[in-house]
This record gives sequence, C-alpha cells and structure tokens, in this order.
Amino acid sequence: MGSTAIGEDPAGGANDFDASLIVDLSGPIASSGAIAHPNQGFHVRLTIDAEGSIGATTKHKTYWVDDCGGGEGGGEA
Repeated sequence: MGSTAIGEDPAGGANDFDASLIVDLSGPIASSGAIAHPNQGFHVRLTIDAEGSIGATTKHKTYWVDDCGGGEGGGEA
C-alpha cells in the first residue's frame, strides 16, 4: 500500500514510541475478493522495515480483523 515514516529519532528500545498509523483497509479488502473466515474474520499481514531497530529490521505481524459490514464508510474493527 505504500510507505510511511514511523519516527525521526533513533530507535530507543521498548519504551520509545515512534509513531501511530491508521489505515482504512475496508476498500482494499472488499476489492480483493477475499472472504472472511466465519470465526476469525480476515487475516491482514503487516510488514515493517524499521531501519536502525534492535534485532531484525524487517518485522511481520498478522492481525485478525472482523468483517466491518462492507457498507460505505465501513466501521471499526
């Protein structure tokens, strides 16, 4: 979907909050043709390339997102 800067200061470990990013994925999920799992919803994988981080610079996380209703404007997940 693109890239977003997550902080301008050097990584400082676990207590150094660098950024918050909110992305509405309702459109891309709906247009992908994906079908929600009846018990778990959609699985959305987030990949972050965090240069200068402690340990691996590329990090992955999978989120389970409930169906937001699919209507215009979506809803909260």
